Amino acid sequence: MGDTHDPYSSHPREQPSRDDPQAPKDPLWPYLGDWSSLQNGTTYRQLMQEFFERGIRPQISQELPLEDPLARYKNIPLHARFLYTSMDSLVEYCILKHYTTLKGLSRDRCDIYLSLEQFINPVETFDYLDHSPVLKQSGVYIGYNDLPGMFFWNRQWEGEYISFRPHMTEEGINMTLLCVFQEIREDATLNAVRRIKQNLEKD
Repeated sequence: MGDTHDPYSSHPREQPSRDDPQAPKDPLWPYLGDWSSLQNGTTYRQLMQEFFERGIRPQISQELPLEDPLARYKNIPLHARFLYTSMDSLVEYCILKHYTTLKGLSRDRCDIYLSLEQFINPVETFDYLDHSPVLKQSGVYIGYNDLPGMFFWNRQWEGEYISFRPHMTEEGINMTLLCVFQEIREDATLNAVRRIKQNLEKD
């Protein structure tokens, strides 16, 4: 589970000048944001502080992960992000309550990116729907009436979305996540996400 904000920030950042010898050369720079904050631990510590202030005590080390976040991002087959608003407080509750379980489910098959903005900015998800480059390139359309749910994408920026709306209880959201990540455990591809989505829609 990614212990950082979503790397595809809904707030565009200015790309450093190409004349700047210190400017990042990776083509993902316009979408990844401030990697120095990730690598020096600023974002990680902010996220942990947010958990602590909300009374959550994740059973994880507060030491920084040894793996470089950009290298990990390029190696993980799938990535995912919760999409919800302040009207979906149950989703935030489930994330905070079951953080350790979610981290165990995702492992090295699918990183889940938690956004600090989602905890403090009620319209952050709407900004993401309108401005996220990876969502736009994926071709996935997510309407307001599809929220809340989880957006998945792969290294090719192909995407899929699973809505929690048909099962909007704590048990229902947990069941949906368990089913999705069981499928990803066997096959860490978007095809696995699509299969379980079809099965869930039949229920």
